[in-house]
Amino acid sequence: KGIAADKYKSINGELKSKHGLIRATLEGARFDYTARSVIISSPKMRIDTCGIPIEIVANTYMPFLGPKFVKDTLAEAAQQDSNIDVVAYIKQNYNEYTNWIIKNKNHLKLRGFLGRQPSLHYLSAQPYKVMPVDGEAIVVSPMVVVPFNADFDGDQMHFEAILSPEAFREVQENKLLSQQPKITPNGEIAAVPRLEMV
Repeated sequence: KGIAADKYKSINGELKSKHGLIRATLEGARFDYTARSVIISSPKMRIDTCGIPIEIVANTYMPFLGPKFVKDTLAEAAQQDSNIDVVAYIKQNYNEYTNWIIKNKNHLKLRGFLGRQPSLHYLSAQPYKVMPVDGEAIVVSPMVVVPFNADFDGDQMHFEAILSPEAFREVQENKLLSQQPKITPNGEIAAVPRLEMV
């Protein structure tokens, strides 16, 4: 009886719990180049820009920033070594890597998506210019939280790094909030002054 019970499971048993099919392979899956953190507001942040913690930027953009960091910091002779492991080199020089990101933050031209669950409409995830910041919280303008139905009492948002040239070009050309007025489904303008600004 015990052997049969272990060998055969009901469909419900296969699906439920943390070790079930859905939780183990879909909901519990780990996605690279994404992160989640609490949001805080800053009146100095532009409506088309978000502040992402330097630790998140360093890890999610490593495929994009890693080769540039190696090129800027290694001697030309060492760069010609085809066997160089970019990830291993960054791990050995992580503090130098994060300092390099902060030093060049105005020239890196990073872009990423911010979103908040549940994603009820197309404005629940929007692209932003990415500015590396200190701390562990995502920094946004208090004017842009209406479409996300978010406030600053501990709400979290998820972040996805944009890495491909095609996605970067599409966002840069016509998707940023500063380039076009966006209207929420109930007719409100997406970027409006909020009580949090007072």
